[in-house]
Amino acid sequence: MSSQTAFPPCPVCLSSHGVTVDQLEKSALVEGWGCLGVQLTPQALEVLDKLDSIPRFACNHCGMQYFDPALAGSERFYAELQQQLPNYYPVTCPAFDRAVRFARAKSLSSVLDVGCGTGAFLDLARNAGLQTSGLEYNSRAAETAANKGHRLRSCSMAEYRAQHDIEQFDLVTAFEVLEHVSAPRSFVADAAQLVRPGGYCAVAVPSAEGVHGIWDLDPHQWPPHHLTRWRRQDLARIGRECGLVPQRVGGDLFVGTQWRYFAQLQNRLLSAVKSTTRVSRPGFAPAFTPFIANRPPPWKGGPVVLTAAQGERSGGGPVQPGGASEL
Repeated sequence: MSSQTAFPPCPVCLSSHGVTVDQLEKSALVEGWGCLGVQLTPQALEVLDKLDSIPRFACNHCGMQYFDPALAGSERFYAELQQQLPNYYPVTCPAFDRAVRFARAKSLSSVLDVGCGTGAFLDLARNAGLQTSGLEYNSRAAETAANKGHRLRSCSMAEYRAQHDIEQFDLVTAFEVLEHVSAPRSFVADAAQLVRPGGYCAVAVPSAEGVHGIWDLDPHQWPPHHLTRWRRQDLARIGRECGLVPQRVGGDLFVGTQWRYFAQLQNRLLSAVKSTTRVSRPGFAPAFTPFIANRPPPWKGGPVVLTAAQGERSGGGPVQPGGASEL
C-alpha cells in the first residue's frame, strides 16, 4: 500500500514530501511482542495510546523509511524489555569485534560507547587496552556497566559535552542505537563533536536491505522500539550532512541457522496476527552494514572521513532479533 499523507520531515534529508508505505495495527504489534514472550504494560506503550495503527513513511526525495519520532520508547518501555528479554543487550556481535580490531589497528587509546547497555562492548574494549567510558539512559543497565568499572554517565551527548567541554575520544561508538533515537541527524552530529581530531566514529544499525526489510513483522522493527530503517546510502548521506565523508560501507550476512531463525519468527508472527499481506522471500541478504568514521586533524581541513570494514559472514546459530548495521 502507498498513499499520500501528512507526516513528519525525513530524519535524513529533512524533506517534507513522502508517502505512507505500510502500517501495522497496534493490536498486531502487541501480539507480536507476545510471540517473543514479552507482555508490555499499558504504561510502557503509552506513546501509542491515540493510535489504532502505526504508519511507516518513505521520503519521496531520498527514499529513507521512518516512523513518527514522537513514538520513541520511554525508559519504562526499555526497562520492561530488559526485564523480560534476558539477552536484550547482546554479550557480543560482529560489530563489537570489528570495532575492537579497528581500534587495535589504529592504536586508539580511548572510547566512548553511546547507549552502552550493560557494557559488553566496553568489556571487550578494555581487554584490548582502551580507556572506557559510556552513556546509558537505562538506569538498570547503566548500573551494571558502572559496577564493572567503566566510567558511566546517564545523559545525552549534548549534556555530556556541556559538562566536559574539552574532553574528546579516539573512538565514539553507537551499536544499535541510531534506529531508536527521534533525531538521528543531531545524534550523529553530537557524536562527531565528541571525536578528537584524527579520531573515529563507529555506528551500527539494522539493515533495511537485509532480513529486517524482507521479514518486517518483527516488533523490534516498529515503534516504540525502532523509529528508522537504514540503508547503506542513508548512513552515508547522514554522515556527509554532519560533516563526515564516507569511505567504505559493508554488511554482515545472516546465513544458515540465523536465516532460519528469522524465517521461523516471521511465520510465527504471521500466524499470530492472521496476516496474509506480507510475503517472505527466500535468499541471502545483508543483515548488518558496518560504518566507521575518521575525523581529520584541523590542519588538514576538509570533512571527516568515514571508513568501514567490509561485511563478514556470520557463523551459525540464532541471533537476537533487532541486530545492527554500522557507519
